[in-house]
Parts: sequence; C-alpha cells; structure tokens
Amino acid sequence: MEAQGEQNKEFVYVRYSTLIDLWNHHNGMQLQWPAVIVGASLLVLSSVIPGKIPKILNHTLWGRDSELVLVVGLPMMLVGIGLVVLLNIMRRARKIMGVLENEISEIEKLSNIEKYFKDINHPRGVSGAKLLWFYLLIGFALPIMAFGTLFSFGLKYGFITLSFVLLFCLAWPAVRMTKKTASRVKRWWMARFTRRRAMNHLKSLVQTIEYYWKLPETKEALANLTRQGIPEQEALRLINRTIVYEILEALKQNKTVDQAKFVETLHQLPELPSGG
Repeated sequence: MEAQGEQNKEFVYVRYSTLIDLWNHHNGMQLQWPAVIVGASLLVLSSVIPGKIPKILNHTLWGRDSELVLVVGLPMMLVGIGLVVLLNIMRRARKIMGVLENEISEIEKLSNIEKYFKDINHPRGVSGAKLLWFYLLIGFALPIMAFGTLFSFGLKYGFITLSFVLLFCLAWPAVRMTKKTASRVKRWWMARFTRRRAMNHLKSLVQTIEYYWKLPETKEALANLTRQGIPEQEALRLINRTIVYEILEALKQNKTVDQAKFVETLHQLPELPSGG
C-alpha cells in the first residue's frame, strides 16, 4: 500500500509538471503570434502599397487593373485569410490552455493552498488576451482581407464575396449553437421522460403495496401474529418485509406478483423467506 501511495504521488507530480510545461508552451506561442501577425501585415503593406497609391485611391480601377489585382489585391486577400487562420489557431490554443488550467487546479485541490493556478492567471477584469485578439482581428486581419478582396474583384463582386464570407462567419456559430441547443433539449426531454417513468413505477409500486395490505389474508396474518404474542409493530414490520420481498422477486423475474405464493409466505410468518 505504501509503495502504491508513493507511485501515485510520483504520478501526480510528473503529471503536474507536464501540464505546467504544456501550458507554458501554449502561453509562449500566444505571445509570439501577435508579433507574427503584425509583422506579416506591415511587411505585406509596405511591399505592395508604395507606388500603387494613385491606383488604390481610384476605385474605378478596383478589379479591372491587372497590376492592382495581382500585385496589391490578391496578396492582401491571401495574407488576410492567413491572418484569420492564425487567429483561429490562437483561439483554439486559448481553449487548450483553459483545459490545462482546470486540470492543474484539480491537482492543486489535493493540497492546502490559498490561490489556485487558474485564479492567479485570471484576475478580475477584462482579459488582455481577448482584447488583443479582437484588436488583431478587427484592426489587421479583417481590413486587410476586405480591402484585398475589393482590390481583386471590384466593388460589386467584392462586396458580394465579403457578404458570403460574413454569412458563413455568422452561420457557422449559429449552426454550432443550434446543435448544442438541440442536444440540451434532447437531454431535458430524456430527463423528463425518465423522471416520469420513475414516478409511474413508484406510483404503481405504492398501489401494489396498498393492494396487498387490503387483502383479507394479510389482515388474517396480522391477527394470527398478534395472537402469538408478537407486538403489533413487529407484526406489521414482518408483513411489510414479506410484501416488499415478493414484489422485488417478481421484478427480478419481470413477472407479476404471485398472489398464491404471497399468501403461502404469510402463513409461514413469523419465519421470513430466505433473502427476506
């Protein structure tokens, strides 16, 4: 037992250290991604925009001038899409970090400490990581992708393309939310159905017990037990146990209670059936 306890302690220690290292890895990546996004954005903008400003300012050339499309529009659109993908990776990494924090906190609950790892990493107030994520999304990724799309396809087809992208971005969370809602509704109905079945079974059980208590044979058995000098409370308890025993035996065999067998068991009281 002592050896097993030592092995469990060692396992907890190794698991805790591994979770901390994994969290530090994801946290380091969270700090690097913003620099990559900002650097890539500035690099692309500084490479494609200089010398093309007159064409960029002339919206009639958007989607029509080949140089504007190939040199400015398509690179900006592809970079914008790439930035959105990177931001999605950041979002997923934050989810992984949340799971790791919960696991670390569960291990820390085994010790008497004042503040858990999760509480230290999430003080009260707005999350700086979330603010930075939204700033990168709204200030860099989406504008670069939007202007790249407009420069590549023109105003008309550019807005159509962006509308489809916007609808997809809105529809995807809505579909996921609908699935979650449907799952919750299903669980609610199943729980309600289970409770209703349980209440019906309980009601049926109570009715069965009341029925067997009202039988003349049951009253006769109670009278016989009291005539034998058995206190009334003890006689009631014996009959109650007999009724419950017969019902449980019938339920085990998925059958109805055999009334003749029940009456025979009553005649054997105060000796209870084996298992009763």
